[in-house]
Amino acid sequence: MHSIYYETSPTRKNYISTHFVELFNFLPIDSRQTVNPGDAEKTLYALRLQNHNRMSRQLTTAAKDGIFVYDGLDGDAWKRIADRGGALVLDLSTEVFYNRADLVRGLHDGIAEAGLDPERVLLINNNMKSLHAYEHHRAALGLPRGPRIIPFNTCYWLVRGHNAATSDEVAQLTHRLNTAREAAQLNEKPYKFVSFNGRTRPHRLYALLKIFADGLFKEALISFLGHENHEGTNVESLTRMLKKRYPDAASLLPYIGEFADLLPLTIDVTRDDARTAGAYKNTLPWASPSPEAYDQSYFSVVIDTSIQDDLLFLTPIAFKSFMNLSPFVYIGNPGGLQELKRLGFMTFHPLIDESYDQEPDEYRRLSLCHAEIKRLCLLSPKKLREMYLELWPVLEHNYRLIHNPDRSQLLREAETEIFAGI
Repeated sequence: MHSIYYETSPTRKNYISTHFVELFNFLPIDSRQTVNPGDAEKTLYALRLQNHNRMSRQLTTAAKDGIFVYDGLDGDAWKRIADRGGALVLDLSTEVFYNRADLVRGLHDGIAEAGLDPERVLLINNNMKSLHAYEHHRAALGLPRGPRIIPFNTCYWLVRGHNAATSDEVAQLTHRLNTAREAAQLNEKPYKFVSFNGRTRPHRLYALLKIFADGLFKEALISFLGHENHEGTNVESLTRMLKKRYPDAASLLPYIGEFADLLPLTIDVTRDDARTAGAYKNTLPWASPSPEAYDQSYFSVVIDTSIQDDLLFLTPIAFKSFMNLSPFVYIGNPGGLQELKRLGFMTFHPLIDESYDQEPDEYRRLSLCHAEIKRLCLLSPKKLREMYLELWPVLEHNYRLIHNPDRSQLLREAETEIFAGI
């Protein structure tokens, strides 16, 4: 039996690994009770590492609030946990452990400064390439073996856990399956695709501006909040963002002014909503945004948080189309579709050309994705409906998986990946 210890004192709330606790609350194991540190065998003492710069004192000096992640540790409690075969978990689960040598060194330095046994320290990260990056830099720096780095698709866990149907809801889900298929058979949808987007990122801006330049906005429901700290994203900042990154930026510059005038583009969530700590942060990351938008379109354009080839980082946006019976073009890290298949989902090739998924070059991958979006938009509503209905077995499979009430798969992954060896 495994347990999780997490500090509940208000003075230490900054150190609580809330995502980790929520994650394990979804599992049918004895992890929902607060245990005294060291009272149970194989206890995980979970700390949330919200900022990479909190891994060592030297890096912490650059952090906004100066918190060293191990400041939240009770030294005696840690010794008791270690004595009973437990471990400290650094929960970086919903962020990226970047491919940077200074962070690898900082991780080692911080563990040494806190007097911890590195073999009893685990770092969980949603970047599926994090272990490879860590080992590369550790070897280059000549560092001894340190903590266990566990690449773990935590966002999938949280999305699946949030959306897993109870037995009472299964009939309701089946009803939605039937009505969605009937609607697709009988009615023409008013839009060809939907694309939900929040924060401005260079690849997201580029992808949407290409769609805009080709006159495809009229075919779609698109949100693009650009919720930076300032009120709006100006033409100058957008221009700088594009020029730094993409070789064909000059061809898009004439469209930036008209595009910027449209911002923020909203479907269901406003920019003000995105800045609050309410539903946008606590519910929408794991739940479905505006199911009606999916019902009014034939496919989705999913533009994930990152696109560089040294990461494999799937955020909740990669799973939302599954909740809503929507095939999609995925703009993210190379291998993203392959990772979704590993988790048990089915994708949409050959009806949607997915050759872009293994393309390592960012610009080339974006170009392939855009070509496919444009091809799909040039199809008639009749052809899109035929494609949608032909993909129905795939859509139904993904829908049932994301709403599957059986969490045994998650438990097996937890036992194999996280609890193994402690």
